[in-house]
Amino acid sequence: MQESFRDKQVEWTKEHCHDVAAGDVGSKDWGGDFTRQEIDNNIATELINGMHPYPSLRQYFNLDGFVYNDSTVFNMWGGKKTGYRRVEQLRKFLRFAPPAWQRAHKDGDMFADVRPMTDILRERCEDAFEIGENVSLDEFDISTQCKFQGKETIKYKAAGDGILGDGLCGSTTGALFTFTFRKDPVEKLRRDNPEIAAAAPELSPLHLRCLGLFSRPCVRGKWRTAWMDNLFPSLRFAWYAHKMFQVHITGLSRHNRGFPLCAWQSVIKNLRLAAAAKGTVKSASLMCGSFGIMAISIYDNKPVHVFSTSHKDPGFVDKERKWFQNGRCTMRKYQRLIIVDLYNILMGGVDLLDRFSWYYKCDGKHVWHASKWTISVYRWIINTCVVQGYISYLMLVRFEIAEFMVEFNVWYDRQQRLRSSGARLAIADDAPTGAAAAAVVTATATDAADTTVVTTTSVTDRAAKRREAKRRREALLRYERLRSKKKPRPMSHIQFRVSVIRSLGFRVPTIEDTPRGRGRPQNAASVPGRVFAKRNNVTVTVAYGANHSKRKRVTAVARQMPTVRLHGGKRQYDIFSVKSLERFKGGHTIPGIHPLRTVPKGNKFRCQICRTVGSKGHYGPNKNLKNPRWAKFTCVNPSCGGISLCSAECYNIWHFHPDVHPPPDL
Repeated sequence: MQESFRDKQVEWTKEHCHDVAAGDVGSKDWGGDFTRQEIDNNIATELINGMHPYPSLRQYFNLDGFVYNDSTVFNMWGGKKTGYRRVEQLRKFLRFAPPAWQRAHKDGDMFADVRPMTDILRERCEDAFEIGENVSLDEFDISTQCKFQGKETIKYKAAGDGILGDGLCGSTTGALFTFTFRKDPVEKLRRDNPEIAAAAPELSPLHLRCLGLFSRPCVRGKWRTAWMDNLFPSLRFAWYAHKMFQVHITGLSRHNRGFPLCAWQSVIKNLRLAAAAKGTVKSASLMCGSFGIMAISIYDNKPVHVFSTSHKDPGFVDKERKWFQNGRCTMRKYQRLIIVDLYNILMGGVDLLDRFSWYYKCDGKHVWHASKWTISVYRWIINTCVVQGYISYLMLVRFEIAEFMVEFNVWYDRQQRLRSSGARLAIADDAPTGAAAAAVVTATATDAADTTVVTTTSVTDRAAKRREAKRRREALLRYERLRSKKKPRPMSHIQFRVSVIRSLGFRVPTIEDTPRGRGRPQNAASVPGRVFAKRNNVTVTVAYGANHSKRKRVTAVARQMPTVRLHGGKRQYDIFSVKSLERFKGGHTIPGIHPLRTVPKGNKFRCQICRTVGSKGHYGPNKNLKNPRWAKFTCVNPSCGGISLCSAECYNIWHFHPDVHPPPDL
């Protein structure tokens, strides 16, 4: 928000308080007219509650709880236990538009109470970023529990019921460029966009709003590509976006939006026929002067239909992914439509913004229920401003990191050449800086974008890469010491929010200044004045070898395993006990556990889990041994293929580990 907007809020709130005679009769707790500092206090309180939600506002002023004992908000509002009353008064009388203007526009605009504030936010978003080639169009949700005619029932978003809007965001950054509300009256849309209303009177309100977003000066006339889901695209909408504002459309389509019937594929309910039709591709194109559109469909698990005015290539791109089968990790190659692959990459801009906003919502994720819908919009604007600032900060820091790494790479390459020639190592004087480094960054990014190399690495190659990465880390530390220049490191999201609160003039606890590790130190107290002993790590004794003397800690995989027992006749055997498994001779099992059979004497089978090599190395308790353990039992379930296992841990890895392909009946 603009710096002068809060000064205007003070005048509007003062005028409103005088109109409703606030504090005149029976208001002994009235604190007088509100000030700019109190509005800043309210913004800081909302941000603090997003980082550390409290059940209610009064908890910030009690300071007598075991957990809720933070005095930051308490000191912010004068150090009085009655400070919450001033906060409640501010939220009740705070205005976001001139009272006289509100009354004049109330009938024609349901958002008149917040319209000046949302218009300023939109202008600031449009001026803050330089929009790239691709943008993402999708809906966003302002959650509220109040009764309001602009509220909608929403079951497909985590925020729940609230006010819906359409926004244009960066496809890869999540930065908000411009937005509009879904419930804006059609008359207002036509009045604000007379050019669209005159050229396309038959358009629906949905497409009228979207064309209004494309008509903004930051978007129109640059041949950008807007990626969207199947709610928005249609043939008529794509025509007007291309003709009037020079914007390309790419997105999923519905059957009643002008998609050609020759390229349409219906859902096949017969499983055998659906499996035979998998991979079927149909396409059609239309050319009308400079306007061209491609419609393409492919049958995967179900048909996918795509509209595009920017991409004319119906080809495929080669992809590969990890595939775990029979305890082995392999790389499987497959093909995907180019346009579908780009859609998966460039569509999620608004979802990325929602994710950033959801982390530290000012209402504590529905903990605080606003009594007025204007407060919900106000909290959404505060949260959006902080998220926009954090995205801008990350973009600037990443560019500084790229400049730093160019200088370091030049120095590192020179050191490697000197080392190979046996010369004396020294700092390079010819490392590019400033504009030269920026030019190298741009050229490197261009080359990386134009070149795609797919390689298959062996175990030896991965080990060599790990050694090279270690050498680079050590060289980076040495370079930072010699140059007295640290590599730029971005703040975390919560640290950035703390810095915003401090910029408003408040001191918050320094616990978030540095990233915290797991748990807390041995003698550190979670509550001031109280000391708690740190819980010791849980260990178990597992027998390995003849003397049963080797001890190992429980791994993260073993901790996640269910506590189950094998049933052999009338006796029960613990699945985590090797001794129980050695005594187990087969029998009935409880559901979810495969029957086991001990290996007959004289048969020499190695454990197939311990000798398996995956993407992260060996599995099993003996992963570092050259010769895996001998198998003690086998799984007799047909889907397991008679796998040989040496211990209960290997049994759990085969049947429950997420990286190992489990049998279908489990």
